[in-house]
Parts: sequence; structure tokens; C-alpha cells
Amino acid sequence: MPSGKLTASIFVLSIVLVSLAPLQANAYTYTAHIGLLAVTDHSGEVIPADVTVSRGSSGGLVLQPKQYIHPSVLYSTRVGYVLASLLNHLSPSNVYTRVFIHTNTEVQGPSASGFLASTIYLGIRGIYPRNDTTMTGMISLTGLILPVAGIKYKVEAAARAGYHRVILPYGENVSNKTIGGAPIIVLHACSVEQAIMDLASAPLKIASYNVSYVNSSIRTMIHDYINVSVFANYTKMFLKSLRLLLREYNGEDKNVYNKLAELAQRALSNGDSYSAASIAFYSLVNIAERVASIKGFSYVEEKMGISLNKEIELATKELRAASKTVLNGSRCYAWRVEALAAASARLYLAKHVASSTNGDKVLALLRAISARSWIELANNVRGPQVPCTLLKETIKNYVDYASLSYQYINSVLPFLARQLLMPDNRSVTAWLRDAHNALENNDYLLALGLAENTLASFEDVLVDYAGLPLSCVANHVYFLLKESSIEYPLPTLLYMDYALTYAIKVSKIIKKQNFASILGSDAATWALFGLFGWMTNQTLTPLNTGAGSSELTYVKPSSMMPLVVEALVLGVIVYAVAGLARRASSQKL
Repeated sequence: MPSGKLTASIFVLSIVLVSLAPLQANAYTYTAHIGLLAVTDHSGEVIPADVTVSRGSSGGLVLQPKQYIHPSVLYSTRVGYVLASLLNHLSPSNVYTRVFIHTNTEVQGPSASGFLASTIYLGIRGIYPRNDTTMTGMISLTGLILPVAGIKYKVEAAARAGYHRVILPYGENVSNKTIGGAPIIVLHACSVEQAIMDLASAPLKIASYNVSYVNSSIRTMIHDYINVSVFANYTKMFLKSLRLLLREYNGEDKNVYNKLAELAQRALSNGDSYSAASIAFYSLVNIAERVASIKGFSYVEEKMGISLNKEIELATKELRAASKTVLNGSRCYAWRVEALAAASARLYLAKHVASSTNGDKVLALLRAISARSWIELANNVRGPQVPCTLLKETIKNYVDYASLSYQYINSVLPFLARQLLMPDNRSVTAWLRDAHNALENNDYLLALGLAENTLASFEDVLVDYAGLPLSCVANHVYFLLKESSIEYPLPTLLYMDYALTYAIKVSKIIKKQNFASILGSDAATWALFGLFGWMTNQTLTPLNTGAGSSELTYVKPSSMMPLVVEALVLGVIVYAVAGLARRASSQKL
């Protein structure tokens, strides 16, 4: 375990860090021989690969042969390697991994990343993957397993190679079959933990929870420890403005927002103030934008009785006051830090939109108000008390991971990475740059808020594209929470409570199937933050320096690629990009 592991929490909520299986106490080296599924033109093949994992030595990731490793393979494997280490409660700096792919042509694409991440996870525990099983699937930024191309050909190749079982991403419409007289069992996994369970050759206990259990556990925690009543007044304010503006609106979807207003009122009456505020916020953003497009933004301000500049001024003052001592001293309240990080990102967004010539002033106004609501929550919540130095180091590592995630997406889908706009119509790289600048200026709250938002923007697109059900995302979020090094992040609890209850009803009213799953995706990126405490004082080794990484140079031969880029499937993501970051931003308070 890392030296910075918490020894205790004085908070009455005891966070039990569940170890899924006993880790090997001594240093050891492990090598697994696996078969990676690939497609070439209209056929499939299995490419042998060796995965060596060493503990008790300096960490690092090496992929070989170096001249045939495309950046998409490097970065997708790197993400899986980091996640596998953290899920084992280890810093990647303590885990050395070497992946040797037996090929004499360039390999591309992320389709092996789920398999490699799962194998590395097992390797850290000294457990070999079953030799009768292979797998394909792209790993997401939080550890979900996503669809890839060439499934039919890959399954046929697995059967021809003698594999009896193949693990595919969720939703692939392939069942057990017999190919050339060889039967093969098709399994499906929507997350890395599901894949690990199906791959493990030895008993490995990873709990699986149904949605009802996850919902009940999270709601109990919120009821016992979080004062969500601070959102009640914001709900009332949003609903009052919504009803006023609905009188000015005669669009065909007016009844949709009347229904949402009723649902928000019902949630408020039930004491579910955060869900109520989020529903009312989402409705008000949409209706206010419609009215503003006809009568102007000033008219909306007048009707609501508030002004953008005043709300930004108030939020700035309140955030400054609340943040003065939050990360000072030896121990800090984690939930207060997270709430203020959420507020910082919302205020950052509001300020950038307000200062632009073509920004969505309605979103800026309401985001400034939502920043104030999170500041008020921070002033009324504490949460687990942890060392301030640990929180700061965790934030630094999380920001680094956000940058790694951008490199990963850019290597696979450069159009997505470069064209995806944040809710203020600025690029992801602009937000990442500002996150790193915030760290240099010791503004850890803003750095955390910006990093989480950039991660969520990519993860939302991937989850939306993959069509993963809420049950899958919710189970994965709970798995991440159980492996957290610090605590259960506060935004994760609020987002998941909303997703598992009222968001399902919202999705039916607005007829957007993945509405609740995207909320779950946002919960996952916050849950991921809790894992980075396992890195303690270690930071991610830069990808062009350090152990093994100097071996990674790229030669691009013109020969056929055994692992093709998943463009045939993943390319459809680009059509779902437009406006998704903004829509996801307006889904929750």
C-alpha cells in the first residue's frame, strides 16, 4: 500500500476500503501469454502478446516492438495501466509493465486496451488470465468497456485459434456459436471489473450490485450526512422563474417543461432538493434560452429579477470567502473541497461566457447561480477529514490524468479531441491549460473543477455513443467508490442519487434515452478522483521520459495494419459531439 494511505477518518462515516483479493506481499515478476484479436480488411486474426508485470521495482510502461507501436496503442494501454494500478491500491510508479506484441507490422487502435488493462490488473495480483479466453473492447477514461470494430471477424478468428470463450463489449449482438465445428461461448462486459471476473483463472471476489442496492446505499448516505436542503431555495427560485417564462413561450414542447416543473415540485416535496434543483435548472436553461432568442437576454434578466453581472460578483465574493482556509492546515474536509471545486468550475464557465461576444448568456447567468448553491453546500457540509497534503497531491495527479486522457482520445479520434467544445465554446485544451495554470498558482479548487469537467466531457461522449445502460454505469461507479483511497466524493453521491431516481423520469419526458447514463458518467469521473490518492506523492511519469518510455518511437510502415484503427465504429462519435458538452452541463445543477 502507498505510504500516504489514510490511517483513519475522524468522520463518523467509516469508509471501508475493500480489497478484492489479497495482494502479494513480496516483489515478483509475472508474465502472461495472451492473444489479441485483430482485423485486416475483411478477416480476423489472433496476435500473440506477452504481458510482464513486476512489483517491488521502479514503475513504468514499455510497449514493444517500439517501431510498430502506434500512439493509439500506447495511450490506450497507458490509461489501462494507470487504472489497473490504482484499482489495486498502488501507484503506477510501483508497477513495472512490459507489453510485447508479436508483430512485424504497425499496430493501431484501442481495441486491445480493455484486455490489456484487465490482464495488468490480474498480473499485479499474480493471477493469470484463463488460457481458453480472449477479449476485445476499448477502455474508457473511467474503466468502462466500449464497442469496437470487426466483432464478427474477431469472434471467428478466436474460434479458429482454439479459444472456447470470448469477451465482447456490452451491446454487441453476437451469441454463442459454432465456427468450423468449434463452439465458442460469447460473454459480454460493460466494465473492466466484469472483464476481470470473466478472465481470472483463480477465484477473485468482485462484488456486483443491482441498481436498487446502489440507489439505497447512496440515498442512505445522503440522508445521514449531507444537508441537501440548501438546494431547496434554489429550486423554488428556478421554478418561479420557469413558470413566469413559460407564460411567454408557446412552443410545441411547452407541455414537456410543464411536466418537468411538476416533477421538480414533487422531488422538492419529497425532500430530494438536489434532484429537484437540477430538474428545475435544466428546464429553466432551455426555456430561458428560447425566450431570450425572441425577446433578448435583458428581458429574461428583468423577468427573473436578477442580473448576470451581479450574480457573478456575488459568486466571486462568496467563493473567495469560503476558500480562504479550506486547504490550509494539516487536515481538510474532503467534501468541502469538492463542493468548492464544483463551484469554481461553474463560476469559471459563467465568467468566460459572460465576457465573450457570442456566448450563451442564459447559461452563464444560471451557472453563476449554481456556483453560489455549491458554495452554500460547502459551507454546510464537512465530510471525511483527510491530510491536506494528500488532497493537494491527489488533485495534481488527477489533473495529469486529464491531460493523459486528452492524449488518448486525440490518438484515437483526433477530430473529437480537437473539435469538442466545452460549454463556453472554448476547446478542451484551453480548459486543461487553465487547470495546469491554476495548479501553478496554488488554486487547487479551480484545477480540480476544470480537470473533472474535461474528463467528463470526453467520457459523456463515449458513454452516449456506446449506449451503455444506467445499470452498468451505476454498478461501475459503486465499484470505483469502494476502491477509493480517500472517501466517497460528494458530487458522485449527488449525481448518482439524481441519476437513479428522477433522471430516469426526466429521460422519459424529454425522450432522451441516455440522459440518466450521462449523469452516471459524470458521477464516474468524480468517483475516479477518489482513486488518485493511491498515488500519494507520486506523479504520472511524463510519457516521453522515465522508465521505458524512451523506447517509444514511431515508424509508420505502409504494410497492412493487424490492429486497425476502430474508425468504422468510433467514427460515428463525431456526429454526436455537437452540443453534447453544453447539454450535459445543463443536466445538473
